[in-house]
Amino acid sequence: MKKLTTLVLSILLILPFTACVSVQKAQVQVGDRIQYGNIDWIVLAVDDGKALLISEFVLLPFEYSFYDGEDTATTWEECSLRQYLNGDFFNSTFETLEQNRIIETAVRNSDNPDKGTPGGGDTTDKIFLLSIEEAKQYFPDNPARIAFDTNGTAARWWLRSPGYLSGFAAYVRSGGPIDPNGHPIILGTIGVRPALWLKL
Repeated sequence: MKKLTTLVLSILLILPFTACVSVQKAQVQVGDRIQYGNIDWIVLAVDDGKALLISEFVLLPFEYSFYDGEDTATTWEECSLRQYLNGDFFNSTFETLEQNRIIETAVRNSDNPDKGTPGGGDTTDKIFLLSIEEAKQYFPDNPARIAFDTNGTAARWWLRSPGYLSGFAAYVRSGGPIDPNGHPIILGTIGVRPALWLKL
């Protein structure tokens, strides 16, 4: 009986450690679902000891989930959504040890590939959104790009690429197609799927 009790206690002590192995070790694979900072993520890529993650669900970080707080021309470099994700969102979502594993990433902000609208200057971010090109690369068809909010409803989500005018930003429609024309940056009802590179 004493041996059995010891065995059970050993298993209970091992379980929490085992549950974290997939995040702490370079064992994760593309398509895996992991939890980090109490958010569910999908692994989009694994490269040289790091993994590209995107939130599984569409989040609403702002009250109205707008891309920018002012109805003026802007880019990812200057928008308030970028400031929020790399500021309040980053600090409130992740503990210090978790923050230290999120890699500062050189983000290339290309012009809109269909409309030629300027994408603005490149940035260095810990948290970012996918571009039009990246959304196509990692989600090759419309069904793959369908994402749900935390209530289980298919939802739209912002991309960082500009729309057909600089006061618009591209996004993914609830059915999965990318809208390169975009949506006015000041208007809400579009959610966010944050992305980040995590050190494994």
